[in-house]
Amino acid sequence: MPTISIAMPAYNAGKYIAAAIESIIIQTYTDWELIICDDCSTDNTIDIIESYQKEHANIKLIKRDTNSGGCRLPRFDAILAAEGDFVCPVDSDDIIEERYLEKLIYRQQETNADIILGRMIICNEELIPISTSIPNKNYNIDEFITGKEACRRTIGKWQIAMNGLLTSNTLYKAFIESSDLATFSGAFADEIDHRRLLLLAETVVTVDAHYLYRQQPSSIVHSISANSYKSLNACANLLYFVIKTFTDDKELITKAHDEYFEKVYRAQQKFYYHNAIYSNKEKEQISKIIEQHYNHIKGYKLTFSRRRDRFLSIAFPVFKTYTWFVNRIIKLKS
Repeated sequence: MPTISIAMPAYNAGKYIAAAIESIIIQTYTDWELIICDDCSTDNTIDIIESYQKEHANIKLIKRDTNSGGCRLPRFDAILAAEGDFVCPVDSDDIIEERYLEKLIYRQQETNADIILGRMIICNEELIPISTSIPNKNYNIDEFITGKEACRRTIGKWQIAMNGLLTSNTLYKAFIESSDLATFSGAFADEIDHRRLLLLAETVVTVDAHYLYRQQPSSIVHSISANSYKSLNACANLLYFVIKTFTDDKELITKAHDEYFEKVYRAQQKFYYHNAIYSNKEKEQISKIIEQHYNHIKGYKLTFSRRRDRFLSIAFPVFKTYTWFVNRIIKLKS
């Protein structure tokens, strides 16, 4: 049995998956298996995987019968098939540094922590860093924290990164078995999943192991599509989650409340900025989604910490007018 099972969901990843697999093959820590779950790819993803399988017996392929619409379920399928003592999810368009697994497993042996987190380096398509890492350089990576404290550090701003985490096979499988697979199966399910997983951990630690997260050009197109506005549902779920989990932490609840409102505000700005690309039907759908979330936020009757937000929460027409003027200024400046 391998010590580490790497779980990799894949869908039409032909452009990047070879680099992801290569970054695992060259690991200094060699006691691993790679389980790739293909989510009904229509490109050459499977051909690439099978070419590596011919030379590496520890690379396994699972093929889903139907496309899940996100990376969550294929990742879960790969983890449920894992035979290692520990699991480490890695996405098919990202790569890990050569000593990544070595650093994570050594940190686990040193601390006996339930979850070990690396450092996510946000990169462009060519894997050139384009922004600060998560956690940033000032974060105390020697610190031991509880799972609940780790979860708290994801609210408002992600101070820690969950990509490429290492945890026990038992803990992750218990998490999957307790998960709602039907409700949260979309592209933004990780928003809740990662936080729920942290709550199962007694201790969480970090190590300076680099996980290179690739931002693809296509994500820019997806971020302005009509379908992208459904990501606001993840913000709604997150606020409910924070209220339920941190009932007495008014400051944290306000932070989640503010974050939700900020996302709705930015969604309205984005809608005005890209208005010309949407059909009349899409405009109607997007407007309805934004208004529903605006009313949802007001329904909590929580205090807004920012003066601007208190003003914008007076009424939806006020909110729309203000964002329209801001958008006009932005367009004039550009």
